[in-house]
Amino acid sequence: MLKKFKSRKKFMLFIIALVIIAIYLFPVFWVISTSFKSLNETMSWPPSLIPSQLRWQNYTEVLESRAFMHLKNSLIIGVSVTVLTVFFAMLTGYALSRIKKKWINWLILLFLVGQMLPQILMVTPLFMIFDKMGLLNTYWAVILGKTGIALPLAVVFLRTTFLSIPESLEEAAWIDGCSRMGAFFRVVMPVAKTGILIIAAITFMFAWGDFIYSISFLSEMSMQPATVGLYTFIGAKITKWNKVMAFTNVIILPVIIIFITLQDKIIKGWTSGSFK
Repeated sequence: MLKKFKSRKKFMLFIIALVIIAIYLFPVFWVISTSFKSLNETMSWPPSLIPSQLRWQNYTEVLESRAFMHLKNSLIIGVSVTVLTVFFAMLTGYALSRIKKKWINWLILLFLVGQMLPQILMVTPLFMIFDKMGLLNTYWAVILGKTGIALPLAVVFLRTTFLSIPESLEEAAWIDGCSRMGAFFRVVMPVAKTGILIIAAITFMFAWGDFIYSISFLSEMSMQPATVGLYTFIGAKITKWNKVMAFTNVIILPVIIIFITLQDKIIKGWTSGSFK
């Protein structure tokens, strides 16, 4: 009787899990399905779950209409934000991991508070600052803004990574004639490369999907990233939802590839809090 109850409980939990997964994945399915529909089919009622005919032209037409320009801009912004964030987060996180002072915890708390600030709250002051600096309508406005948002989490994350590395490794490098920075680049970084790689991937995905800063600081279409480029398919009277969904799939493809490639390391990194 007890075994029967346990098996029934497991079966019910399995069904509940399937329902939750289905609810979570349905929007993804809908985006993919709509991207293959004709414009008339997207407007039909009741809506069809599966397109009557796969319309691959949606993707070719999207890629021919300034899509590569927007993707190039997203790549420039994403790579630049990732490089700056990882570089400064490595130096700051390493310094905070080796300073043994009581005020370090308060500084870490300050970093976390900075991470919680919503981006929309920072747009107006950053807009005024970049306007005075002459950085509006340049990549640097978005790059610096996104770097400032991404840095707190990256610093806290990499500090935890560096704390897991024994200081005895650095001391051995000093005995061999390395300076502190030499030991950092030759000894510490190779050991922490997994953590650095993960925070780089997370930062790139974060910067790749930027919308608020890009639409606020960049008014020239030739410089806008792919997330803002979606607006070219949204009209005042009609929205080409099939093109919007096709372009959406193109935009999220790099993020999916990165996540699938590094999913095990990302999950282990967040759950363990350190990398060795």
